[in-house]
Formats: sequence, structure tokens, C-alpha cells
Amino acid sequence: MIERVEATRREIPVADQVVLVLVALFPIAWAPVFWQASTPRVAIVLALLPLGCVKLVRAALRGDAASRAALAFILAAAVSSSLSPAPLHSMLGSLDWWSGTIGLTAALSCWAVGRDLSSRARELLIPLLTIGALWNVLVALAQVALGVETGTLRTFPGRGSGTMLNPVYFGAFLAGVLACWLAWSRRSRWSAAVVLTLSFGVGLTGGRVPVAVVVVVAIAVIGFSETRRIAVRNAILVGAGVYAAT
Repeated sequence: MIERVEATRREIPVADQVVLVLVALFPIAWAPVFWQASTPRVAIVLALLPLGCVKLVRAALRGDAASRAALAFILAAAVSSSLSPAPLHSMLGSLDWWSGTIGLTAALSCWAVGRDLSSRARELLIPLLTIGALWNVLVALAQVALGVETGTLRTFPGRGSGTMLNPVYFGAFLAGVLACWLAWSRRSRWSAAVVLTLSFGVGLTGGRVPVAVVVVVAIAVIGFSETRRIAVRNAILVGAGVYAAT
């Protein structure tokens, strides 16, 4: 077992190993104990920002159209910030809320990092994100089932939010992981159970989030599914999961 772990570690570049560790820590960084002090979340984003900027620039220089569009978007944001009545505030914003030019750059840097991971690192990325997502679904279910109205894990006016304390963030996180599993549906025997559970979690967020996610996921089902049978199965699982929670 130790030899297998060591062999896997050698297959993954050091930079990708660092990224995987940060990804594993990210759901933990949203725990209520850190909510008032957002330092852990900001620290993770700042750790990825320089690496992502380097990867973004390198990809743009290689002629990658998406990376060039991302850099153009950052440049447009920087120009907009410099022309605003409060340029410094507009530029810095708040990383905790992903605002300002720096927040935009951080978000696109994280995208660039994930896009440039090795194939082996990508295979480990989805399980790491799934563990955090499923844990949050359990927390959200407890919130809604027990009707928690006070304390750090209280519901957001009756809507489950997991440890993220905001159903919109929670729903967006689950939607991202759900899209990964729809693309990964033929690689794991657990895919049906995971898709159903994540969809159920989306339903627990309440409000407009489930509807928006169902639309996005419906598009993903068409784009990712290799056969019509898988497309139909995924569509049924997503609809059943969301409906069961609402």
C-alpha cells in the first residue's frame, strides 16, 4: 500500500501535489469556526494566484484562445478600476467575496491552475472535491431536517447551506462537482449514487439555485453523455434528487 501511494506521488508533479492539498483544505476552510476570520480561504486563494497567473500567461503565449480571452478580461477590469472614483478600492476589492480586479484575477488563476493539471492529478481532484461536497450535503440535510434556526450552522431562512453558510455558494459548489461526475459517469460504479446525492443537496439550497442548476446540468448532460441511455439516466437522477429535496 505504501509503495502504491509512493508510486502515485511520483506520477504527479510537485506543483500539482500542492494544488491537490489546497483543494482538499478548501471545504474545511469554509467551516463556521473560520467564518468570522476568513484568513484560511484567502490564504488558499493567494497561494494559487501566482501559480495561476504564470500558467495563464504561458498558455496565452502559446496561442491558447481561452487564456488570451481571460487575460483580456483581467486587463479590461484593471482599466475599469483605474477609471473608477475609488480606483484602489475597486482594484483590491475583497478576496473573501471575490470582488475587485484582484478577486477576478484570483478566480481566473484558479481556473488556469485546474486546467493545467496533469491527467493523474485530475483523476484525484474529483474524489477530493466529492468528499467535501458529500460532507456538506450531510450537514445541509441535518440543518433542514432539524430546523436549525440559531448558531453558526443555522439555516439560511430555511435553506440548507452546509458549512458554507450561504446557499448560493453551496449550490454553486455542488453544481461544479455534479458537472464533473456527469462527465465522469462511465468511470465509476458509484456515479449514480453520487449524482443523485449531489442533486439532492442542490435541492436543499432552495430558492432559484436548484432551477438554475437543473438548466445548466441539463446542458451538461447533453454535452458530456456518451450515449443516450446515460443522458436519460443522468437527467432522471438529477431531476429526482432536486425534486426529493424541495
